[in-house]
Amino acid sequence: MPGPADRLGETALWGMEVHPVDIASLVVSALIVVISLLVLRSLSLEALSRRSALVSQLRFAVTLQDMRTVMLLRRQLAQEHSRLDPWIRLPRTGRMPAPWRRGWHGIVRFPTSRLVRMVVLVATASACNVVAWRGTSPAIVGSGIALFVLGLELLEPLSQEIDQSDRTESMPVVRGQLHVQLLMPSIVLAAVLSFVGIAVAYAMEPSTGTLAVAAVIAVPVMLGGMAGAALNIVGGAPDPTVEATERTMMPPEVAGTTTLIKAVWPVALSILASTPILAARAAANADSTAVSGG
Repeated sequence: MPGPADRLGETALWGMEVHPVDIASLVVSALIVVISLLVLRSLSLEALSRRSALVSQLRFAVTLQDMRTVMLLRRQLAQEHSRLDPWIRLPRTGRMPAPWRRGWHGIVRFPTSRLVRMVVLVATASACNVVAWRGTSPAIVGSGIALFVLGLELLEPLSQEIDQSDRTESMPVVRGQLHVQLLMPSIVLAAVLSFVGIAVAYAMEPSTGTLAVAAVIAVPVMLGGMAGAALNIVGGAPDPTVEATERTMMPPEVAGTTTLIKAVWPVALSILASTPILAARAAANADSTAVSGG
């Protein structure tokens, strides 16, 4: 049977018969070799070695259920960096608390790819909620997962504080209060992104009732999804030494259950945040006002 290299093989029979296609195959093959050599010159063995190390760290983070580290490693693999020039320049003076200002300084330097990713996640969560409104209740799982990942993207100020907590350990600050203040800029941005979810819901179900229900549940659903991500971030990466010590002191059944709870509970909390759409649907099906739920 003929194969892709038949034309190259026929060059050995040029003394008997010559086809123009055979010459074209030689030209194409030569071009492929030249292009390959040019591309090979741009490759860096150091960069490939670094990417291999990042992939190994990514696999290790997945085994530890450390989603925050997974997100960071994925950004490094994608070579995603914060903008040098912020989208909006904050005024140098003002009465804004330092944690708020610190959070906004990080948010206004989000790269375009991250902003697009957050919009897609909001649209996905909204579409899943509309599908749940139409009667497919398990769709809230997709909404919860999308909101959980969105929370990991939005809560970058809090994540930076958790990753570099040694900088504030020597200062007279209440860590819990500092964490709450760092959440405020992300909450404001989440409220803005909720309008994207309302627009997607209205595009799928164009009615005034859709706007009413979406306006009522949009912000609580967003905040609930962020709560699961915040719980995962504050929990931090598990210490393998401590985990191993705990497992030796507890029965295998208890140790396995504890690990499962730590891994599943943050995502489950984000999924529970999408259940108000089910209550609104039940109220609408009972011929009552979906907004009031009564």
